[in-house]
Amino acid sequence: MQYAVGQTLWFVGSAYGIWKNVACPAEVTKVGRKWVELKLVGSAYRTLRVKQGDSVVDGGDFSSPGTLYASKEAYEDGIKLHVAWWAFKHALSAEAPKGVTLETIEAAYKLLGMKE
Repeated sequence: MQYAVGQTLWFVGSAYGIWKNVACPAEVTKVGRKWVELKLVGSAYRTLRVKQGDSVVDGGDFSSPGTLYASKEAYEDGIKLHVAWWAFKHALSAEAPKGVTLETIEAAYKLLGMKE
């Protein structure tokens, strides 16, 4: 991910600790050679930082406080994809549905990019 001063991103806090329920815009305040500094919009939290080209916010000596996304919509699209894949994966039973052939299974693998 490329960063520019003034750019607004979407920050989602990690699943644990004080960041658990934090999801808000984050504004890039400084772009350095190695680190990018961020300020959570409308928040009293300290300045955060992320390495250039990364999206996981630096936690220093602790675990990361969260992750950056290009936008709220990009984050929500990722969640929708995860939920849809989980539902699809769990909809598959131990037995192939009636009428499914080896060719259709191979075509599904190819369509999903899972087999050459």
